[in-house]
Amino acid sequence: MAVALMRPENPIKATSAFSVTSVLLIFVLVYLVRSLQIAFRPGLRKLPGPILARFSGLYRLSLVSAGRAPYEYRKVHELYGPIVRIGPSHVSVSDPTAIPQIYGIGTNYLKVMRRSTLGPS
Repeated sequence: MAVALMRPENPIKATSAFSVTSVLLIFVLVYLVRSLQIAFRPGLRKLPGPILARFSGLYRLSLVSAGRAPYEYRKVHELYGPIVRIGPSHVSVSDPTAIPQIYGIGTNYLKVMRRSTLGPS
């Protein structure tokens, strides 16, 4: 009696499926490790704010895309205080006395660079 060996019908298809799965798994792991590094970086890790805001920009994206950002930021400030982390590298400050310290000439705070997409740069 002969024993038939089981062979995949298309070994290239099986190998490519394994490769895609491996690449996706590596991508997810790198993303998770990087998110943890950003969430717990020195300086920002002590700031209060929504948990999702520590790890991903999806919190801000969801508020802005729904048009609820100003209202939700006010609620977040009422809940957590005048300085709140609203993104992995974004902080919202509701204290008007902090404006000269943050936006003054010669300060060391990184500000958002706004670019016009309509006009020449």
